[in-house]
This record gives sequence, structure tokens and C-alpha cells, in this order.
Amino acid sequence: MYVDVGCNGRVSDGGVFANSTLCSAIENATLNFPEENVLPNSHRKAPYVILSDEAFKLTNRMIKPYGQRSSTWEKVFNYRLSRARRVVENAFGILANKFQILQREINLSVDKVQNLTLTCCVLHNFIKKNEGKVYL
Repeated sequence: MYVDVGCNGRVSDGGVFANSTLCSAIENATLNFPEENVLPNSHRKAPYVILSDEAFKLTNRMIKPYGQRSSTWEKVFNYRLSRARRVVENAFGILANKFQILQREINLSVDKVQNLTLTCCVLHNFIKKNEGKVYL
């Protein structure tokens, strides 16, 4: 999972991404994507990609929805892409519900907010990985 914190809340998603190390790694081909894989029920190989919305630019490794004047096939594609992207939105909702400090303005310095947010992400993953385990 990739987490980027520290941008001003007024910056667009596309702007945040454009200034991220993830964007640089994709553009410089240093991200180490897995090799292409055969699609289920097919003989076609397809590359691994990152799903995005209209705010992002289209690249070989980033796909986004078709524009408004879409064919039926493109509308189906857009719907499926939207459903897949919803997982990311849900993940933040789950994180914010678990750590309710993320649901309101945080009156701390920017550095502390960055550390707090990253700590919430790490703790969330630790809790998910260790659910049901008893350490007594």
C-alpha cells in the first residue's frame, strides 16, 4: 500500500499525485510493477495498472474513465472502473471510522499530523493482520 500525506487539503487529488514519489516512480519506470499476467478466462496478457478518476492523466500504467460522450461499452467500463476504485474510498472510510481523529480538523503542526496519519495507517494494517490473535 502506498500512502502520501502532507499536502495542503486545498490541493486537488491530481495535484497531490503529480507531486508524489509514486508518480515519479511510475514516470521513471522504477516502481517495479509485477510482470504482465494472463487475464482470467483468456489467453491475453495484461499489465498491472493503477486505477484513477478524471483528475489524473492517462498513462500506460494509469487508467481512467472514458469521457462523457461514451459508447455503451465505454459506459460499462466506466461503471466497472468506478466499482473497483470504490475500494480505495471505502478503505479511507474504514480507517477514519477506526481512528475518529481523522474525521475532523486536527489542531497540530503539519509534521505531527503527517506522523499521526501514517501511524493510523500502520496501526490499521497491524490490527487487520493480527485480528483474532491473542498476545497474553
